[in-house]
Amino acid sequence: QQQQQQPEQRQETPPPQQHAVYTIRVPPGVRPGGAFVVEHLGVHYQITASDPPREDGAVECWLPAPPGHQPAQPEVEIQVCQAGACRRAGSEAVLLEIEELGAGLLCLSVSAADGCLGACDEAPNAIVVRRGTEVLQSRLDKVEKTAALVASATGATPN
Repeated sequence: QQQQQQPEQRQETPPPQQHAVYTIRVPPGVRPGGAFVVEHLGVHYQITASDPPREDGAVECWLPAPPGHQPAQPEVEIQVCQAGACRRAGSEAVLLEIEELGAGLLCLSVSAADGCLGACDEAPNAIVVRRGTEVLQSRLDKVEKTAALVASATGATPN
């Protein structure tokens, strides 16, 4: 008796949902760094208000795009220093944490910085690059600090 071999069935992995940047006015009474909820395409999302706040009282955030939307390039980059003092202070773990916290955020690109960021006394450090502007973030020595960094850089609640 010969057994017929059944063809292997594969499940198709759905493509990642595309996102788009939206500018949302922060509701009155929400403090910088505070959270508020918006409804978008029938789903509720928790958004973190910018800290410091924008002059126009709005926040930019990435939310799922409507069907047919063309993807945008990442708008925010976080570069984590991997040089001497930062590495000794745990910057490898910081890089991994930020990658995990930002997983799925198409607006965010995370990488190791090309060299020392020059704030060795305040290690570990990272820079946030948005629209050509670099902002140094220091003493990223707790997960809460890296989560706050991802939230303020992207306007989205980290994973």
